[in-house]
Amino acid sequence: MPDKAYQTLRPLARIFPAFYRFRHKISDAKLEADRATVNTALDRIEQERQGRAYLVGDAFTVAHLTAAAILSPLLQPAEIQYPLRVELPPYLQDYRATLLQHQATQWAAGIYRLHRGRSAEVSRRPDRVAQQVHSNRDRM
Repeated sequence: MPDKAYQTLRPLARIFPAFYRFRHKISDAKLEADRATVNTALDRIEQERQGRAYLVGDAFTVAHLTAAAILSPLLQPAEIQYPLRVELPPYLQDYRATLLQHQATQWAAGIYRLHRGRSAEVSRRPDRVAQQVHSNRDRM
């Protein structure tokens, strides 16, 4: 998203979470159930991988591309085409940090690094987001 769009939307940052929860009928119970679903999916990736470097066979496949692409917004690898340009609220930072400890997310980050070149679309990240992402990555 262009800088001007972010500047225009910035005032909505305070009200958008409440609107989004209302619009999509998000409750604490539903949120916990959804988090359990994410954990189950990550466990499934790890179960399928069985400690191997690849999910299927011994080379990069569409399965790896899919896993890395789906997890990339969470992982925020340096190679991502469209990095986060806003700081996550503390509760999401904590949840993200927890997920980044999972073996499946660590594996996916490695697949991303190994098989994704630097995008021509990647521009310099805002310092706060870059520091947050890199400090979480260093803990892995």
